Amino acid sequence: MTQVEVRIDSGSWWTASGTTSWIYSWDTTTVSDGSHTIYARSKDNNGANSTFAFVIINVSNGANNPPNKPAKPSGKKYGKVNVEYTFTSTTTDLDGDQLYYNWSWGDGTYSGWIGTYASGVTASANHKWSTKNLYQIKVKAKDTKGTESAWSDPLSVISCLRIKHISIHRFYSSYKVIQTCSQYYKN
Repeated sequence: MTQVEVRIDSGSWWTASGTTSWIYSWDTTTVSDGSHTIYARSKDNNGANSTFAFVIINVSNGANNPPNKPAKPSGKKYGKVNVEYTFTSTTTDLDGDQLYYNWSWGDGTYSGWIGTYASGVTASANHKWSTKNLYQIKVKAKDTKGTESAWSDPLSVISCLRIKHISIHRFYSSYKVIQTCSQYYKN
């Protein structure tokens, strides 16, 4: 065998490259989506063609669809400063691509792309805030082909300082102990 030729559907025969193994590169964007037949044949030293072999393939040149907008994040709506909390969300990708998630924590920081997750699988991320405030958490998804979704609707989270409740009786008792101790150290 001195040559291998390839034909797509009823098109012209094209020469594949190689000597003992053969390669033919085909730009599928030159044909419509759907079924196509690829034929291959070889030539011997005398230029005689072999019978051809063929395979039928399905071409899909469609544009990559972005992931759907993720669901509004779920998690605690009230929390304490410097305590880590977990938030979750999910989305799907029409093409079935694996997904990454990027969380905006509402304090100017982002999680960075976390993943990959299968389409439809719940993703989670953790965060803690260092100051008390009202924060708007949102998340977006990106498929493995780099196409990004829109941001989710935000979840409002209030991060508060921890406040201890002290009863009047307990306060008075503590005050009496402090007063007694201070009298002891004076003498």
